[in-house]
Amino acid sequence: MIAPRAGFLTAKLIAPTRAIQSVYMEKTAIRNNLNTEKEQAIGEKIIGAIGTSINFNEDMAKIRELREPIDAEYRQKFQEQVGKVDREYQREKQRQESVGENLSRITPTASLIYQSSHQDPML
Repeated sequence: MIAPRAGFLTAKLIAPTRAIQSVYMEKTAIRNNLNTEKEQAIGEKIIGAIGTSINFNEDMAKIRELREPIDAEYRQKFQEQVGKVDREYQREKQRQESVGENLSRITPTASLIYQSSHQDPML
């Protein structure tokens, strides 16, 4: 019973993955960087279209109209970059699990335990 568990513990050393907190911090950094870029792009667009003298009562509709395509563009960029981070993390986890499964099947007892616990119900 100990051999299968040792395989998964060893897999954590052989094929380490990032902690979920690290992934969360990376996503937060992406969001913060893109928000900074977005706000700068919006500011430049507003100054280019309206100028530096803004009357918020009169210009709010125009400002919203200018913001919409930029907001959509940066929302798409965020989804793409966060999706890439998520896919990389899942790939790392799957690799670690695969290494653990393979290591846990080294001993005959471990192989028998693995086979009985991962048997296809359709057989």
